[in-house]
Amino acid sequence: MKSWTQHVNGAAQILYLRGKEQLQTETGRQIFRYLRTQIVINSMQRRAAIPETITSWSLLSLPYESGEDLTASKLSFLVIEFCNLRSLMTSMHDFTNSAAIVSAALMIEASLAAWAAESPYRYNIVPLMARSDAVFADYYHTYSSILTATSWNSYRSVRILLNELLIVQLSHLCQSEFQYEDEDEEFPNLAEDSQFLLQQQYQSQISHSRAVIVQLTQDICASVPYYLCDAPSGSYLLTEHPQSEQLPRAACGNLLLWPLFTAACTNMVSNVMRAWVVQRLEKIANVMGIQQARALAILLCLRKDPPTWHDTELTIQENETTDEW
Repeated sequence: MKSWTQHVNGAAQILYLRGKEQLQTETGRQIFRYLRTQIVINSMQRRAAIPETITSWSLLSLPYESGEDLTASKLSFLVIEFCNLRSLMTSMHDFTNSAAIVSAALMIEASLAAWAAESPYRYNIVPLMARSDAVFADYYHTYSSILTATSWNSYRSVRILLNELLIVQLSHLCQSEFQYEDEDEEFPNLAEDSQFLLQQQYQSQISHSRAVIVQLTQDICASVPYYLCDAPSGSYLLTEHPQSEQLPRAACGNLLLWPLFTAACTNMVSNVMRAWVVQRLEKIANVMGIQQARALAILLCLRKDPPTWHDTELTIQENETTDEW
């Protein structure tokens, strides 16, 4: 895990050295989008804020983007917003400012739901004709491109983490003692009714968040055959999609690691799903040689989260970029 963090740190430094001029070319923007994804994932693991340089350069790249690229960039701003919110907390169980955290999280949640509803880049749901180890449920997804698939899985991953945060914080608020003003003490029945209604709202959101998490974890699993080019026998071949580009399989496997791990880490998933994810990660390690997948599989078997690396910081420093702007 630490070696991967060091790799991201080095990539971030290269990104800075290349300068914002790289955003003027398609190749430069592709490199920037890939490194931005890695930096965001690393920041989420360390519960760190996203470097301001990443946000600024994302804004600078917008005039050059359209189509799938623009849709992906719009999502990246929501992911950055979530990372920055999470960085304000020492942990998911930091209850020092629960009401404000919930309010901010609900705003991001609404924006993520709107992104999904408005995205012009959809995916196909292919029903499974016969049971296959390559597919978790009775269906799987196909996408028009790896970029579209990765955007959807990024959306699913961050929304899972966001709704987990909402569940923890709202559960705390439900159990907390409510403080009432003097006027409430004059009308105890009104205060009691108000508390009851508020708790009902909290419980309703908790139930909704749980349902969202369950659906999103299933959707991540449904994307796996597309990434691994692992269509069941006799089913729709993933490589036959008319617009699906062929990336090296190792690259596809690497893009799948953190969505899979995020899906399997939540308490909402069954042991059956978690075991299936472990098998997929082990396949990525064995077939593609991506040893990080094996480390994540071991963590899932041990039911442990990956460590957060407080001793290692991204090497892009804000004071290094001030003069350039």
